[in-house]
Amino acid sequence: MIRMNKLLALLATFALLIAAKPLPALIGGVMATPTTYVVTVTKIEFQKTDGSFVTFASGSSAFDIASVAAGQAAGTLAQGQSLEAGSYTGIRITFSRTFGMTGAVADAGGGQPARTQTGNAATQTAPPDFTSIGISTTDGAAGTLQQIPVPFGTAVTAALTAEGIEEVGLTELRTTYAHVFTVTPDQTVPPPVRVDFDVTGGIEFLTTGVGTAIVIPTPPSVNVTVG
Repeated sequence: MIRMNKLLALLATFALLIAAKPLPALIGGVMATPTTYVVTVTKIEFQKTDGSFVTFASGSSAFDIASVAAGQAAGTLAQGQSLEAGSYTGIRITFSRTFGMTGAVADAGGGQPARTQTGNAATQTAPPDFTSIGISTTDGAAGTLQQIPVPFGTAVTAALTAEGIEEVGLTELRTTYAHVFTVTPDQTVPPPVRVDFDVTGGIEFLTTGVGTAIVIPTPPSVNVTVG
């Protein structure tokens, strides 16, 4: 379980931090820890007691959560933003299902190396039932930044669901966390929010043939602490 440490009270910053929690392999491949793991957050919402959501921040903000040590901030979002007075019951975070990743393994199966490479595309079919899965390079060189989507498939959906993450259309993922708090009329700064993303074992490679391999980001594990 990711540690849930509180930040300073009433800090007007949405802080993105990292933690480590390994996830199981999805395609029977070899897990690795990426040296770059760019998460793009597209929306932050707070849920009111009537079930509706108030948008706190929207747009497209990218953070490399592998670039800092666990527990350190990878960046800030919506710094200085205010939140309307009222009672709230949760927070919802939406982020892209495509991640910028750099990684490599010496043996992805059959003694063949695999790595990420800038410009590699996603193939539409892969075992056992995945679509839109990343293509890996097998030349044994160092990995370079590659845009890798979380593929589609029943096993992926199940893994996402187990982590409390839902698929939003074809391009985004979303997670909601329960937390009850009240913002008074004279205090419209929201409570501090800490978001912990998984990094360890965050990328998986699998040899699919001589000179061919695939790569996927494991379903991102997200944990939120409010207040």
